[in-house]
Amino acid sequence: ALLPQSGPDIEYLSIGFRFKPLSLVGGDFLSFACKSDYSGVFIADAVGHGISAALFMSLLKFATDSLFDSHGNNTADFLMNLNKSLYSSINNYFVTAAYAVFTPSESGVNILFSSGGHPPLILFRKSVNSFEMIQARGTILGMFENGKYGTGSAFLEKGDRLYLYTDGIPETTNEKGEIIGYENTVKILKSTYDPDIEKTIENL
Repeated sequence: ALLPQSGPDIEYLSIGFRFKPLSLVGGDFLSFACKSDYSGVFIADAVGHGISAALFMSLLKFATDSLFDSHGNNTADFLMNLNKSLYSSINNYFVTAAYAVFTPSESGVNILFSSGGHPPLILFRKSVNSFEMIQARGTILGMFENGKYGTGSAFLEKGDRLYLYTDGIPETTNEKGEIIGYENTVKILKSTYDPDIEKTIENL
């Protein structure tokens, strides 16, 4: 109930997502900010599972909804203020998170992003058919009072794609009990790619 039921309708972006928790109540969270001059995507993963993680998610939703209006266009400030809010509310509980802001231009879409201990984002560039990991340094949220968050940038041309995900993918194990890891995550994205986002998600 805390998650969006579908992706927002944005003229310059196609958005798809899938939430598949390990248990009935999970600690992953996703939220969108849709403004007149930019769009934002926030993704987070709370430590642990079950009821305690879900309760923390409700606090996270309240905090992010409030910050979208005041700091939504500055990813580093957004995470810094979110960290302060979480730290002052619940100690000894933390999340990893990433926040990306998309701004349209005449030739494509500019991306600014910040991360707090979250898995690197993965960027697909259609023109050269390449997948690359991009990341901005930052501490986990909610554990330390004065967390620091850097900012990264990228540019999307038509047909490019940005993947945001939690560690549920790289930490999945295969039939032999081996963790997939980040290198194989990229290989899986390559093998499951489809121009249609929903088909890509089904393939994944």
